[in-house]
Amino acid sequence: MALAHLFYNAGASVTLIARDIPRLREAKDSLLVNTGDANRVHILPLDLGATYSRIEQELTAHLSRVGGVDILVNCAGYAVSRSFIDTPAEAIESLIKTNYLASAYVVKVLLPHMLKPCTRNGVHIHSLDRRIVFVSSMAAQVSVFGFAAYSASKYAVRGLAEALRMELESTGPFVTLAFPPDTDTPGLAVSFTLYF
Repeated sequence: MALAHLFYNAGASVTLIARDIPRLREAKDSLLVNTGDANRVHILPLDLGATYSRIEQELTAHLSRVGGVDILVNCAGYAVSRSFIDTPAEAIESLIKTNYLASAYVVKVLLPHMLKPCTRNGVHIHSLDRRIVFVSSMAAQVSVFGFAAYSASKYAVRGLAEALRMELESTGPFVTLAFPPDTDTPGLAVSFTLYF
């Protein structure tokens, strides 16, 4: 949400995507507290663990309503902290869907649109002016005990981002890959209670 606030306060239109509609509305309200420009804040209720065709359908429809994408921040994710042998297969699959496939599918859908130049508010925007951000994890640098499945999902994000950075070097958009450390969030607290 901090990035959404920064972009919004800088004058950008912002789209927030999540599966939890009440939290999406709460997030939208937090952006509108000071200025109230509802035309610049869009919410899209979408489970990013869905199939590619579902994500494509929803994002394409949303783009037709709001226009293009100049900065894409892929930050969907969660952790499961259990030894690998104790991690249910369903949890491994869910981690891969949410932490990796969500980013891969969203970029796959939006990249063709981000490669097209456009003019918005009298400003010409080229694909080299755009950016795709992947939020991975320090766990994609070094795996640690209890996070084998999580680390694998975040290594996949790293691999995708590094390859895309090379593929898009001459055309854009520019690719940024972030490796945040443990961040004190409600999700992290839940992941630690599962194992520790």
